[in-house]
Amino acid sequence: GNSIWLIEKNEEGKFSEQEFYGFSFVPLINQQ
Repeated sequence: GNSIWLIEKNEEGKFSEQEFYGFSFVPLINQQ
């Protein structure tokens, strides 16, 4: 869909996700 998913690593080493509509984005961390 037309959404952007941002995945960032927090200070505890865990990952958090946020979705922003209007963009299509694949985080580099998911690239093979």
